[in-house]
Amino acid sequence: MKPYEPGWQWNPEICPADQHFIEWMESNNYFDKTILHMGTGAHHRVGIELGNHNSILGLTLSPDEILSYTELVTQDEIIAGNYKVLFSDAHNLNPALLPSFDIITLFHLGEIYEPSTLSYSLEELVNMLRGKLKQGGFMLAYTKSGSWKQVMPIFDSILFRDETYKTLQVYT
Repeated sequence: MKPYEPGWQWNPEICPADQHFIEWMESNNYFDKTILHMGTGAHHRVGIELGNHNSILGLTLSPDEILSYTELVTQDEIIAGNYKVLFSDAHNLNPALLPSFDIITLFHLGEIYEPSTLSYSLEELVNMLRGKLKQGGFMLAYTKSGSWKQVMPIFDSILFRDETYKTLQVYT
């Protein structure tokens, strides 16, 4: 597992994926959802904005993002209760350790993918996570990702395109 440096700071002008996800959640009045969010950013905006009314497991490969998470949750007990961040490569997740989710975000899938003997291929990862979606759940992808052209055919072959919301493709 190769750490990613540095942590991503909040800059929705460059990457609006998290902002659009927050807006999508609010526009659909989604509350009390279990969410797997890959790529927390050092800003942890999804956890801050949505963690009061949802249960969120974030994934990061950035030590900086783990440090900023530690600072955040030691200052806010409510967020600490509903928002957890795991330092892990999504491509090495053990599905037996994961619960089922209502929503899974894979905004930056494939951007820092380095195949190894221990990791899932991109297609295997999407398939494994599809198995962790609750019935009626959603998987979201970011259409402006640097790897979108590579991962879009994978999403399209495994899932059904439900809607497009700004820069996000929503799958069921």
